[in-house]
Amino acid sequence: GRQNHFPDLEAVAETLRAGLDPDMPLELALSQRLRTEHGAAVRLYDDEVMDGALRRFDFHARKLLLSEHLSAEGRVFHIAATLGLLEAGDVLDEEAARANFSGDGADQLYRAALSNYLAAAIMMPYDAFYRLAEKTRYDIDAIARRFQASFEQVCHRLTTLNRPGSRGIPFFMIRVDQAGNVTKRFGGGVIPFARS
Repeated sequence: GRQNHFPDLEAVAETLRAGLDPDMPLELALSQRLRTEHGAAVRLYDDEVMDGALRRFDFHARKLLLSEHLSAEGRVFHIAATLGLLEAGDVLDEEAARANFSGDGADQLYRAALSNYLAAAIMMPYDAFYRLAEKTRYDIDAIARRFQASFEQVCHRLTTLNRPGSRGIPFFMIRVDQAGNVTKRFGGGVIPFARS
């Protein structure tokens, strides 16, 4: 019954975002916070080093390793997600515990989804995002430009606008691959994933 809206994560995102330099591009501001608050630098690496992963955090070397295949929006997202994990791990744990999953890795998957939610909320703060969505009549391209986010990131965020008092249009999002398989869905539980 959360309707894909998590007030505690929104609050964490707002606080984190408020602590960033507003005059700096978001990627730089997030990287700077990672360096000053956590002593970690962001570095881009090729596939050989990354072994197919998009992001790895090396605690020992204090480095966030990102794949050079990531787009600018992808880099921002993964830096934001890393900051969220480092600074709000306890809030993510509490939120995941509320779901009461019985083992089987479901709780880990859910926590990862919450971490992604938090990253999107850091990139696209609720109030500013909601106001722009209403003002542009949900022009996804205009919203993406303003928040330096990808089309898909904006679509995701649109499914989370369920704050009482400032609810957006109730969007449902599905992503379909070239073969017609549903590979991602948000905002409802009606359309099943392909079995194969």
